[in-house]
Amino acid sequence: MVDAYDDAADAARAAMVDRLRDVGTSDATLAAFARVPRDRLVPQFWVLAPPAGLAADTIAYRRGDPEGLEFLFDVDRAVAVNNVPGVPGGTTSTASAPRLLAAQADLLALEPGMSVLEIGTGPGYFAAVLAELVGENGRVVSIDIDGAVAETARAHLDAAGYAHVRVLARDGHLGAPDDAPFDRVVGSVGCADVAAAWLHQLAPNGFAVVPLAHGAVHPMVRVEGDGRGVVVTRSGYVAIQGRQEHARLWPHARAFVLPTDSTPLPPDLAAAVAIEPERAAFGGIGEWDLGYWVAIHDQRAGVFANLNDGAGSTARVDAAHGTLTWAGDRGPELADELLRIAHAWLDAGAPTSEDHMQRFVAIGSEPPDADVVIERVDHAQTITLGRSGRVAVGGAC
Repeated sequence: MVDAYDDAADAARAAMVDRLRDVGTSDATLAAFARVPRDRLVPQFWVLAPPAGLAADTIAYRRGDPEGLEFLFDVDRAVAVNNVPGVPGGTTSTASAPRLLAAQADLLALEPGMSVLEIGTGPGYFAAVLAELVGENGRVVSIDIDGAVAETARAHLDAAGYAHVRVLARDGHLGAPDDAPFDRVVGSVGCADVAAAWLHQLAPNGFAVVPLAHGAVHPMVRVEGDGRGVVVTRSGYVAIQGRQEHARLWPHARAFVLPTDSTPLPPDLAAAVAIEPERAAFGGIGEWDLGYWVAIHDQRAGVFANLNDGAGSTARVDAAHGTLTWAGDRGPELADELLRIAHAWLDAGAPTSEDHMQRFVAIGSEPPDADVVIERVDHAQTITLGRSGRVAVGGAC
């Protein structure tokens, strides 16, 4: 029975690698994913079952359950690796979707012998992928604030042949000064800031790749040691704990109100946010980019192109149906405001999230220019629209 499961897991891993090859993953990253046994690093996990939302709405799988392999090796699915009663979604730690991890690995541009600091160990799966990419002469240090998560990941890594990966149980906001410098810092959790310690602990010519909170999602930002940054891909993660977790930059970002009214979107806006068929599972590029713009301009931003007042009223651009939806007493007002912001996005040329150049400067120091839009934990983030001029920022953020 065990041999049959191992054979099935190996076949599922090979199919996952083939799918990652189809989406353009590099040969080096494909080789790493082919070597790391995801089923051994994630031997127990939960997936949401409809109606999704709370711990009671999940199904648990353990290594040896062949029906779980479909979920574990789905390139577009993240799975929960702990199940915490009372926590929305029932989890504070996940094994991220392989497609996202593969993209992140490629963005790190790792070479044998490099050193990497990972923030957010989770089950240890990505730490093992990183270890494969930097090789036997490289170093991987991974930090998780949850001691139980770190201990479990340590055991999984040891059992899977990655005992050389260093796992620390502490607040990742402080980095790992005793192990610095690092050629790369990578966030495996949704961060509220690019911590000053991470930039200080970079080696010359090093950089960080961090999923950074922006509205309700975490676009991945590459940040150089001098604080210059740019969005490099779209993503969403479980939120960080510890020093950064109380930074409520968009306080109603996770609020959900079921819409009660709708009207068709203007044709030009509907076309700009139409969801590409291959992205149906996680939102169209235009929808993400409009959402990025909305979160720059209004602190009430929520998931994608959404405004929430936190008191039962909401408005959203529903890209899947080509409609503007709303609910609550202030819903029509929010819908009008959202439509105004969306038209400003179109007038600016429908810029992508990657078109916005960023700087992270220490809070309290003189910013490089006047368009500081987000005050985070260690840094004030400035955003400049590189393609067509400076972002005209309102006072909400």
